[in-house]
Amino acid sequence: MAEEKPVSISRAAGIVGFFTLLSRVAGLLRDSMMAYVFPKVITDIFTVAFTIPNVLRYLLAEGALSISFIPVYTEYRRKNPEQTERFVQTAFTVTAIIVAGVTVVGILAAPVLVTMFAGGFSDEPAKFQMTVNLTRILFPYIFFVSLMALSMGVLNTLGHFVTPALAPMFWNLICVAAGFSAPFLGNALGVEPIYVFAWGVVFGGIIQFAIQIPPMRARKVTFKPRPQFGHPGVVKMAKLMLPALFGLAVYQFNVLLSRLFASFLETGALSSLYYSQRLIEFPMGVFAVAIATASMPTLSAHASDGDLEKLKSTLRTSLELTFFVVLPSAVGLFVMAEPLVAILFQRGQFGVDMARITAMTLMGFTLGVPSAGIVRNLVPAYYATSDSRTPVIASACSLLSYMMLGPLFAWRYGVVGLAVAISLSSWINATVLIWRFRRKVGDLELTRLLPNVLRMAAAAVLMGTAVWGACLPGVWSRGGNNLRNLAVFMLALGAGMLVYAGAATALGLPHTRRVFNAVLRRGRKKA
Repeated sequence: MAEEKPVSISRAAGIVGFFTLLSRVAGLLRDSMMAYVFPKVITDIFTVAFTIPNVLRYLLAEGALSISFIPVYTEYRRKNPEQTERFVQTAFTVTAIIVAGVTVVGILAAPVLVTMFAGGFSDEPAKFQMTVNLTRILFPYIFFVSLMALSMGVLNTLGHFVTPALAPMFWNLICVAAGFSAPFLGNALGVEPIYVFAWGVVFGGIIQFAIQIPPMRARKVTFKPRPQFGHPGVVKMAKLMLPALFGLAVYQFNVLLSRLFASFLETGALSSLYYSQRLIEFPMGVFAVAIATASMPTLSAHASDGDLEKLKSTLRTSLELTFFVVLPSAVGLFVMAEPLVAILFQRGQFGVDMARITAMTLMGFTLGVPSAGIVRNLVPAYYATSDSRTPVIASACSLLSYMMLGPLFAWRYGVVGLAVAISLSSWINATVLIWRFRRKVGDLELTRLLPNVLRMAAAAVLMGTAVWGACLPGVWSRGGNNLRNLAVFMLALGAGMLVYAGAATALGLPHTRRVFNAVLRRGRKKA
């Protein structure tokens, strides 16, 4: 198998961020297509149906599998290289068998799952049955995306970040094509258009995994069935994975609870929650997740070597880079909530009232963006040091807070209250992780970051002020097809980026140049 290439975190994050940006733009196209093509009652149904397998995706594929696989794989490459290939083949085989079983159970248990997680649909038989049907169609997606996650772990550890980061773009584009063709194909096939879209989602998942195979083969990573559940590496993965699953399940239970609470609210609440969360995931997916993904192999290597000082230094670097992007993102999303929703979604089936409530929900979510960035970086650091207990405790505290705050805020403020409750519970999660890090690993010395973080905050406030002023000429009730709105929006977006970059440079922050150079270098070095 090929040797991993040393890649700096800033460069790796630039690579992941650049290609993830393309994927997220395609994701916004997919969401805009959904808002345009399908009425809100249908998008409510699809949101619930896709949430159930999607939660498993976050738990297994992008969560516990990645977190548990990368440290073990890194350790094999460093300490037992002759057994590495066998471990990888066994991990893939065992994962495929387990996830196939989960998929079959999910398909059979779809009515029970929908009853559990969308109780508000129980009184509407047609709505309930369509949700069950869609859940069954969508469940196989988890199988292919789980194999894709293992492939991503292998390639990232070997220093190849491009294909894993680019794969979701192909999935999103396939979904966009399926969505726009759904009314025509649905009519030709005599089925509801949303079913055609769901089939497109699953097909996109197959492609997502398939494009990982060529770069893996190029690095001499071979596939061979090895159903050895007792393999030492697989056992070690399981020991890391089971607590990780519980911890991540606590977090994902927040997502399921939010869907459950929203299913009892007015029609469109589920869709507003979904669209606003998708907008929040844009900066998180492009930047915070890119930074955390890039740092995970390095954190695992330092932990494997027992060098906790380097681990903490790497984590501080990751957190500082994360703050550099999530602070202006939070401010920008809050200030531009109404223009953003209008431009992206307000057309076709998505009206003015939906745009207003979605914008307010988005503003509620922005309060938790910085804390989500902290959590996204700290959790892999805990797992790199084989501490899977602390993230569970932090997630449990977050869940308990949401179980109390969610119904209270939803009863008083509707779907906007749910968003605020989720943000507050995220801050509780981050607080517990930071507090316990000192006891478990050592003082992270976050005060070292304070001067630069304050400069970032000042630059973000200047940017927010500029964006707010630039958005004033827009008539956002006219939606996204209005040329004036589009021109004002693009002007405000460009002004925001220029003001933040200029203010950051003037305040002595080197991060703009570092990230820019990292992205430029991806074209000059094979990733």
